[in-house]
Amino acid sequence: MEISKSTLVLVISIAMIILIVVLGCIFIAPSKNVKIDLNKKTNIVENKTTEFLGEKESYKDIEMGLDDMTEPLGTWSVLVSGSGLVSAQYMGDQGDKVARYEFSLTADEIQKFINLFIINDFVDIKVVDRQGVPDEGRAQILLTSANKEKQAMFMWVRDLTSSSVNYNERFVNILNEMKVLKEKAKTMEPTYLPIVPVEGPQK
Repeated sequence: MEISKSTLVLVISIAMIILIVVLGCIFIAPSKNVKIDLNKKTNIVENKTTEFLGEKESYKDIEMGLDDMTEPLGTWSVLVSGSGLVSAQYMGDQGDKVARYEFSLTADEIQKFINLFIINDFVDIKVVDRQGVPDEGRAQILLTSANKEKQAMFMWVRDLTSSSVNYNERFVNILNEMKVLKEKAKTMEPTYLPIVPVEGPQK
């Protein structure tokens, strides 16, 4: 039985229409009003850090800190609250210069930092404990839960390079992102500078 040319064209046209509709359902429909439920267990990375932090509702009360003693001329301390407030302080190596900075992060930015600690499972990081060499700086990271439990660890400068046998990628991942906040503070005017005491009359 021969199929006429017009019938063949009609069949092909119908098949193409069906294919387009099917592809549209696959690629277009899911993109509309997609909502990700972060409370589903399948979307939660459960590890020692999430266990340490507790319920997500309390994340606004946690703190993430950095004490950066890797620079030759002073120390930087950065404290990030789960509510988004960032406090940074610079102290000169002689203790004669102190500058403080404050700024806020957006909800998405603070969530990024919380996720950073969770994804790298900060609480479960094992760094090499060794004696530092003379004048070697170090970087310390601190995580405080809403219950005020603290987890802190540090690494010496020489261990922060990937060529070191003591290198820890997860620690450095967190450190590098925390340092971004330090660099942001450097571009700002300090919110507080200590008053230099005036010497009294000499006896």
